[in-house]
Amino acid sequence: MERKERSHFFSVAEQELILGGYEEEKQVLLRKSNTARSAKLRVEAWQRIAEKLNTASGSSYERTWLQVKTKHKNILQTANKKKTEVRNTEETAVMVVTEDIKALYRRYLKKEMENRDHEMAYRALKMRKLEKEIQLLDRQLVCVTIYCTGYYDVTRPVRCHPQAIKALESSFK
Repeated sequence: MERKERSHFFSVAEQELILGGYEEEKQVLLRKSNTARSAKLRVEAWQRIAEKLNTASGSSYERTWLQVKTKHKNILQTANKKKTEVRNTEETAVMVVTEDIKALYRRYLKKEMENRDHEMAYRALKMRKLEKEIQLLDRQLVCVTIYCTGYYDVTRPVRCHPQAIKALESSFK
């Protein structure tokens, strides 16, 4: 059994010639018809591309139309793989950024909740302090009223005696 010899690598210039030739013959190669005549026209188109490649490359190695067709298919597959890899990499980057944003927002919300808890506790302490001040003022008012009038009557306004005012002033110092 005869072993097939490995074909030579296509140079970048040869690959560009293949792509250029494909663009020229695109109408014939992409025709949807599945008849024997269409198949023959496609083979002839690939043969014309191979002839142009062989004359333009100046290489001593001649490429067959089948090798040219296979190389074109491989070029497209490689391009599609790279495009998919780039798209997947971009999607991964977007997912990572999205996850980073979500984590950052979660931390922000936790911090905001802690701040609100501290603020609520501070306000509760402040309210207790104000309630105690109000109770103290109520007791002082009762004392002044009793001192001025001798009895406590809520319905009647009380005029304070100057001695009661002095006593109050001394109690605030």
